[in-house]
Amino acid sequence: MGVVQLYNLATETTNAKPAQLFYDSLQMRVSLLKLADGEQIPPHNGDCNVMLLAVSGKGLFTIGEETVEAEEGSLLMIPAHVVRGITSVKDFRVLCVTNNCGNCNLDK
Repeated sequence: MGVVQLYNLATETTNAKPAQLFYDSLQMRVSLLKLADGEQIPPHNGDCNVMLLAVSGKGLFTIGEETVEAEEGSLLMIPAHVVRGITSVKDFRVLCVTNNCGNCNLDK
């Protein structure tokens, strides 16, 4: 796979997809989520364990019934079957790492 320059991917504007899948294996999936101001991934109950790392911008992470502010460097670990969501406050870029449970469709 090689080295991924995460900051460069986060600031790139040529990819119009809201999620860019750049690693997929039987064990895990890694995507970069790109959310413009006000865009969101609504709270949902996920089947996968997930790690979310705020790469740039500002946003809100929802975990269970709690919502926390996030900015560059914020890290959130969410176990499977716990409600999670993301809302962009300002051009939010988030690295999303999940175990590959087969039900994560963020790259579509």
